[in-house]
Amino acid sequence: MNDKEKYLKDLFEDLNYSISKFDSQTLAISGGALGFSLTFIKDIVPFSEAIHISILYISLALFILTISFELLGHHLSIRQISNSIESVFEEKYDELKPDKWIPKINASMIISIAIGIFLN
Repeated sequence: MNDKEKYLKDLFEDLNYSISKFDSQTLAISGGALGFSLTFIKDIVPFSEAIHISILYISLALFILTISFELLGHHLSIRQISNSIESVFEEKYDELKPDKWIPKINASMIISIAIGIFLN
């Protein structure tokens, strides 16, 4: 393995680690925020005394949407990696293309969790 191949291998490992951490942290934050919201409405401000309950529902929906985006992103990532492995085995290197949806899904996760936390 030459220096360029080793460097590319290291970059891909770093990218995979970064994506994995982003996904796990987003899931932890959205799951924690969902739990916090439910605990807050249960123990601190009873549901009957809440003033703007629709904002709470929107916030909860955004946390659930973030988790759904996370699962969709994982599914698309696994599919993309499987397709890439197949293309490499068949030596069809011109078919290796980055997935255009995963960055959009990641951006959607950031936006939905930020708005959900703001509304919470």
